[in-house]
Amino acid sequence: MILPGVSGSLLLLMLGQYDYMSNALSRFTDVLFGTLNGGGTDTVVDAAIPVVTFMAGGVVGLFTLAHSVRWALDRYREATLAFLVSLIVGALRAPVEQTTLELTAEGTAWTFQTVGLFLLFAVVGAGAVLIVDRLAGGIETSRSQPA
Repeated sequence: MILPGVSGSLLLLMLGQYDYMSNALSRFTDVLFGTLNGGGTDTVVDAAIPVVTFMAGGVVGLFTLAHSVRWALDRYREATLAFLVSLIVGALRAPVEQTTLELTAEGTAWTFQTVGLFLLFAVVGAGAVLIVDRLAGGIETSRSQPA
């Protein structure tokens, strides 16, 4: 995961393609296992096309994004770190929204225990970030900015 807080499944949800890719992957694995158990190979290629295309796009995205983030960190470290932290904070909406949907479907509401768990995980996560930052030496502010 190159960008913290932004996973492939979150991107698929935002693009409205999560169900499609989940079904495509299920179909591909079903066809593949069927072929391994003696079934025909005719449908393997058809089932593999969306999965292979998605994986190829992921690999290309991984390498291009990794270079972009490295470049941004080398030149604009503070702004890039602020942007990455903003992604993390912005991504917090997804689990809260999902939990709200699940609680609503169950006919329950937010309880003190649920809110407490979210706050506990937020504090533990913030503590982990602060510990890693301290061990890494903090943000270097003495780097010269390119012209």
